[in-house]
Formats: sequence, structure tokens, C-alpha cells
Amino acid sequence: MTYDENAFKEKANRKARKIWIVFAVLLSANYGADTANGLYPAGSYIIFLLLCWLPLIIGEILLRVKGWSTQFYRRDLAIGYGIFYTFVICTTDSPIAFAYVLPVTSLLVIYKNRQFMIRCGIVNAVVIVGAAVYRYMSGFNSAADLKNYQIQLSCIILCYICYVMSIRKAEIIKDVYTIISSNIILQKNCLNHFLSVSLPNKLKKQKDGSKEYQPTGHRKPELRKIVGE
Repeated sequence: MTYDENAFKEKANRKARKIWIVFAVLLSANYGADTANGLYPAGSYIIFLLLCWLPLIIGEILLRVKGWSTQFYRRDLAIGYGIFYTFVICTTDSPIAFAYVLPVTSLLVIYKNRQFMIRCGIVNAVVIVGAAVYRYMSGFNSAADLKNYQIQLSCIILCYICYVMSIRKAEIIKDVYTIISSNIILQKNCLNHFLSVSLPNKLKKQKDGSKEYQPTGHRKPELRKIVGE
């Protein structure tokens, strides 16, 4: 019942990798359909594919070279997807494009690192504000657009607050688990030491000729008669 940090990091990286690949495929297919229908520029879609898949390929290389438990993978995920996300919200007319970051940010919770999540939240908020300024300067400056920018920033901030609170709860559970595991191991070692010192074992022959160790202090009266105690 011991906590293995490397095993946990490996599981987290494997889960993050699977979800990242699935999300990249879905976004590529969605924007590919929009490009085919003339709703998204072809030149922007080529850049979209490069920014979407290049960080993922780099992550695959990191996992093979540094090992599946490397901490660099989560950084590659956060930085690589962050650059891709910035490009997407600046080139997409839909006001809900900002939500494309939420599946990935919720995925980062599995790493259980509050400081890392707080840094990601700050950068994400800056990206949202920067994209809002860019789109405002590009002509998206109506009252409805301004309301959308406010909703986007508020939603991102609230999501990260919930993420940090969830990680804090997970850290408490982890600490409790570690304490319980340590106490169980300590009690087990103490019990083994007590049995080896205070209750010496005695050989007892059975009818089939096999032998087993039994503490003399724990034998039932009928067994004591059999062994002649």
C-alpha cells in the first residue's frame, strides 16, 4: 500500500496522451469540414494542423526518450496546446471557441499540482484578454461581443478556481492515504517482531507427515493434548 510517484506520473501521462489525441482528431475533423464548406480559410487550416499535431508529436518523442513518467510531458501539453488554443480563438468567429481549452485544462487536474494549475490559469486568462483585444481591434466590438468577452473571462476564472479546489481535496486524500499506509506497515512490523520474540514457534507433526509452525500461546486445549504440552 505504498505510494509510487513514478507510477502515478506514468498513469497520468498515459491518460493525458489518450485524451489529447482524441481531442486533436475531433478538432481537426471539425475544422476540416468547415474548411471544405468554405467556412474556414484553407491557409489558416494548414497552420491549425501544424500547431495542433506538432506539440503532440513532440510529446510522443519525449515519452519515448525520457520515459513515460517524465514531467516534461505535461509542460509540452500545456505550452503546445496553449499556443494552438491562442491561434484558434483568434481565428474563429464562434464566441464559444474559448471553451476548447476546458477539456484539456480539466485533464491537467490528474497531475495534482496546484502551482502548475495556477500558472496555467493565469496564462489562460491573459490569452482570453489578449484575444478579446485582438478581436475588438478587428471589428468585433458590438455590445454583444463585449458581453461575450466578459462571459468568457469569468467562465475561465471560475473553472480554474474549481480546478485548484479539486486538487487541494485530492492532496488531502493523498496525505491521509500515505499516513494510513505508513501506520499499517508500522503495526505489521511491530506484530511480526512481537511474534518472533515472545511467541516461539513449535513444530507439530500432523497425520499426513507435514509440518507447520503454530504459536504455542495460541493453541487450543485439544491441540495441546495432542502435542503433549
